[in-house]
Amino acid sequence: MTGNDKAVLKGGILDKENEEALAAALAFYGSPEEVRQSMTALLCALAEHFRSRGAAIPWQLRLLIGGLEDLDRGTVSDFLRPSGSGTRQEPGAIWEAKAALVVALETRMRWGEPKEVAARAVVRAAGYGTAQKLIGWKKQFSRKTSQVPRDGQHWGLLEEWRAELKRCDSLVEERPAALQSLLDGAIRHARQLLSDKKLSGGRA
Repeated sequence: MTGNDKAVLKGGILDKENEEALAAALAFYGSPEEVRQSMTALLCALAEHFRSRGAAIPWQLRLLIGGLEDLDRGTVSDFLRPSGSGTRQEPGAIWEAKAALVVALETRMRWGEPKEVAARAVVRAAGYGTAQKLIGWKKQFSRKTSQVPRDGQHWGLLEEWRAELKRCDSLVEERPAALQSLLDGAIRHARQLLSDKKLSGGRA
């Protein structure tokens, strides 16, 4: 993306129609096909953002929109094919959900709950995984093992929510409510990501 492209993205406020399209696309969760369609809508709204300001639409954006539309026609563009021939990893959304559940576990442990008790409560609320697996995910994230993909939104999410957890520790009267809010948010985020059974593949 050129410097001019970035300037267009930063400049001004989206008009009402594009703003609503972006909000709708970002807020939508559904089947894989519906999610893909919402992603295409989001990218098309971004393309219109460039066009409305008299800027050329970046070729990368055109290519990605076309590639997503081709998937609905049963065609996979070369740049969307998985790279490498190693062991297949779980989708990024699954790792993001696991990170959210780790935060939920750490939040309950801040209440003084034993790790095993807290883990059972978290997986029961999320409807995913087992207490033993959740404790294992916590170890994997803490040690940054090779089992956790090095790139992905899960690391940013984990860092952000752990910072919030640390902030909660500095509170006094507001601490219980702040911890509960963080716990509820982490569980809700994980459940939203895992709501599509096709995405999680039914695995726990």
